[in-house]
Amino acid sequence: MAAGQQALFSRMMADPGNVDLALKYAEASAQAGDLEGAVSTLERLLIFAPQVARLNYELGVLYYRLGAYAAASGYFTTAQSAADASPEIKAQAATYLARATSASAPDRTSASIAIGARYQTNANGGAGSSLVDLNGVPFQLNSAAMADADSNAFVSGVVHATHDLASQGDRFDIDLSFYGAPYLKHTEINTLAADLRAGPVFNLQRFAIPRSTLQLYGVVGGVALAGDPYDVSAGGGALLTTAVDPKTLAHVRLESRYEQFMDSARRPNVSDMTGARTRLSADLKHQATDWASFYGSVYGERKMALAGDSADWEAGAALGGIFALNVPALGEQGHWSLDLSAGILQRNFDANDPVISTNPRQDRQVYLQGSLTVPLAPSWSAVGTVGYQRQLSTYDLYTYDNVSGSLAVVKGF
Repeated sequence: MAAGQQALFSRMMADPGNVDLALKYAEASAQAGDLEGAVSTLERLLIFAPQVARLNYELGVLYYRLGAYAAASGYFTTAQSAADASPEIKAQAATYLARATSASAPDRTSASIAIGARYQTNANGGAGSSLVDLNGVPFQLNSAAMADADSNAFVSGVVHATHDLASQGDRFDIDLSFYGAPYLKHTEINTLAADLRAGPVFNLQRFAIPRSTLQLYGVVGGVALAGDPYDVSAGGGALLTTAVDPKTLAHVRLESRYEQFMDSARRPNVSDMTGARTRLSADLKHQATDWASFYGSVYGERKMALAGDSADWEAGAALGGIFALNVPALGEQGHWSLDLSAGILQRNFDANDPVISTNPRQDRQVYLQGSLTVPLAPSWSAVGTVGYQRQLSTYDLYTYDNVSGSLAVVKGF
């Protein structure tokens, strides 16, 4: 036991009913990795002051860190209802209680599915100008290579399943996402895509890393365009999740997968893009107030390919905020929410495309997006999204912009 911790212990034993001393000693014990010692200290003090909000809250946090979510929930509930509970303690206890309640279920499955329609001014990602530069020679593009507006229907969904491994808060998670989109005019980009991740999630408290988990997973995915197989991929990754505090959640992910692109009659040379893709990303979300949360993310990616003009380095960042809008007419259905975000990326290719230039291609892209979510009924909502994307490229063929709007109905399960 450290000297400072020993001194606090001596003072606490001399004054066993002193709440402040007990809290200081428990904090020192927790910082030293002795969570069980901190728990026993506060539980002993709870005999003298069973309804003190701060004591119950701190005990809830300690049990949460130990992975004892059912016990943590009981203490958070008591902390919320205590007569001396401050608004801050009530809010923090409520946040922890929601997480503990969700985490305490041994086997859980959740899902959501969205069905909607989307309009884009440049659905096919075509060039913004009909006159492009090819190795210093002006070239007139035909209409098929130009930006063209189109509409599409879509269905997308995610499924999350978790199984409690009954080992210090460890679990096994499975995540499936899928997307399908038929287009009105550009049927050549009719899309089907799916991605599956699965792997164990380890509670890092065993290594004295509080409020953190590490998932190691395998991943497989595939995309088809207009009924033709486009690519399949497989790999693995690691996801570190840390609750910095009750209102702030951070993720760091490293993922690498090998992508096999398949030629078809419509796309005879896409196999040149075959290779490994590795991405490192980090994001942070903070609940600033009851009605506003903010988030940010950064990433870096390396894409290998058989052809140098398809291999690249890419980096990007995004910032956003989610705001709850109080609309009294909704009654008990909940608040509307507005999600506003903006992002930027830079992409540098390894080698030049000899048909276009003697210099490798470089792209810079920015986007703005806003989404409004309106609750319709329990587990049902409508989501409207508008966005603007602008890409500037050293290759005229890849300079374009796109304005999009979509409306979807979302069902949660």
